[in-house]
Amino acid sequence: MEKYILGEDTISGREGKVMATIDGKVYELFDLTKFTADIELDTTEIKPIGVRHTETKVHGIKGTGTFSGYYVSSKYRDIILDYYKTGKMPQFKAVVVNEDPASKAGRQEIMIEGITITKSSFGMLDNSVGALTEDIPFNFRYAKILKKFDEVI
Repeated sequence: MEKYILGEDTISGREGKVMATIDGKVYELFDLTKFTADIELDTTEIKPIGVRHTETKVHGIKGTGTFSGYYVSSKYRDIILDYYKTGKMPQFKAVVVNEDPASKAGRQEIMIEGITITKSSFGMLDNSVGALTEDIPFNFRYAKILKKFDEVI
């Protein structure tokens, strides 16, 4: 019998949450509509003489991501203003939870640490939309899997 993933075992993008710890205070980020955190490998192309293919050497990683959500909170602007006032950029961590009760995959928890916001809107008006939204890009230092999904196949 063929093995394949059942539709109900995929993870709904709406099922989950993001919890952020900023200055020791825990926030559930209800205002988010999307969260992404990516690890990109820093690579160099190596082109040895005598072969036609190109090799790749990995020499580091970079963590980047984006908080996307409704423009209803000042917490991100507060972080940037803290840096502006003190010269010290506050870093924080977030735990991303995926948990779709319809899926046999169960729950996954990923911790993203050393988050540094790299941009935030400080004023916004737009009469062409019903609700204001913003994208807040960030870099991060470290990611760790706290709980893995269960295997479904």
